[in-house]
Amino acid sequence: MPVSAQEAARSSSLSTTLDTTLTYLESKREDGFFSGSDLITEVRPGLRYASRAGRLRGSASYGLGLLLHSNGSPSSEVQHRLSANLTGELIERRAFIDVTASIAKQALSAYGQQSIASNRADNANLAEVGNLSVSPYVTGALGGVATYSLRLNASATNARTSIAGDSTTMGGSLAINSASRGAMVGWGLNVSSTTTDFRAGTESTSQRAVASIKIAPDVDWAFTLRGGQESTDIGALRQQSYSTWGASVRWQPSLRTTADISADSRFFGRSHSVTLAHRFPLSSLRFTSARDITLSSNPAGLGRPQTLYQLFFEQFTSIEPDPILRDQRVLAFLAGQGQDPNATVGGGFVTPGASLQQRQDIAWSFAAKRLTLALQAFANRSGLIGGTSVTPTGEDVRQRGYNSTLSYRLTRTASFGINGSRLMTRPTSVQPGTDLKSLSLTFSNQLGRRTTGALSARYSVFNSAFNPYRESAVTASLAMRF
Repeated sequence: MPVSAQEAARSSSLSTTLDTTLTYLESKREDGFFSGSDLITEVRPGLRYASRAGRLRGSASYGLGLLLHSNGSPSSEVQHRLSANLTGELIERRAFIDVTASIAKQALSAYGQQSIASNRADNANLAEVGNLSVSPYVTGALGGVATYSLRLNASATNARTSIAGDSTTMGGSLAINSASRGAMVGWGLNVSSTTTDFRAGTESTSQRAVASIKIAPDVDWAFTLRGGQESTDIGALRQQSYSTWGASVRWQPSLRTTADISADSRFFGRSHSVTLAHRFPLSSLRFTSARDITLSSNPAGLGRPQTLYQLFFEQFTSIEPDPILRDQRVLAFLAGQGQDPNATVGGGFVTPGASLQQRQDIAWSFAAKRLTLALQAFANRSGLIGGTSVTPTGEDVRQRGYNSTLSYRLTRTASFGINGSRLMTRPTSVQPGTDLKSLSLTFSNQLGRRTTGALSARYSVFNSAFNPYRESAVTASLAMRF
């Protein structure tokens, strides 16, 4: 049913934020040589929008960071942070547009210097990477026999200080499915075409046509069989055709439990996608595994690990069913812990061409009256298909790591938190590996209805054959939500 403007207003929120931090950072090289200290002042005004009804749905947050270094080069910086996932209804029930966007600092190389803090001015391996994806589409019915969805896709990735992460992708797809929803047997046909241009690599084109049959013997179960053809020049001198086939199964006995398993035979070998999730009364557990080709230099292009915001937004469902109130509650909770809502477990780096990635992620959260726990861990293997290799010997890049957070509410307004993380890159036959470990302690207190203050201390150790360091930092922050 159409949603009135008054109902849409009650289902959406627009808030402004102002975060200020003062950080004293002291670094020493691994050999004990004193390398310097820095006093970093940051002011970050921001906006956040969230909606669950109306013509525009989803969420978007943006923050503009103004940094001043007392002893760094450059002495001042401007940083952007953006995270958006929106769907707009252009024509009621017919035409829509999906928009996703992000801006965050990412590592250019898995073997370069790694940092916990994105405000370090001395790390040339960190670059501000922006991603934008726009996808308009139309849906409708074909004489009551079938439904269709015609979609166009355009995306771009750009690294601020390097062309290695620059890429553009254009394409489209047409999906036709049987119209009898809820039937035991259904069918589908999907055709798609994609062209990707890597600024530091090559341009590639792929077309794919897949027919599928879906069998749903019960409301909890669904099985899909598919087969087709694809044509691509990825990893080859000219366009070549391949046969493809695959199958998937979905089991969803309740809103709390989901199991999705899919596997396909593609031109690069076997691909798969696995999602297992269950939400308990006080905790939630989610496991994902994926192996597929990524036609983007976006480090989070495959698997898309859950952010801290997504992790706790799902967990707080039983505490606050209303999505808008839950959104505000999760943001206030993370602000009280001194945590970035968009933070994910580390890993990933920009690539100059199409890559084959295999990644596993596991995320667990626990929320009680006073105690809150969260754990994210991952393992990733990545290698380019054709073109220039990421490593001199052509070996795959392997990374694994974790991020854990423990928070205990001391009083109604005050909390104490511990955060630990580790990011490891395995060595190759000619490339030494890296190991970044960090531990931080945070005390936060709600100073007013919309104001939170925090004091944190962090210690980090980076082990590597190049630029190893030990780093200590003390940060005072003040966050205001309007």
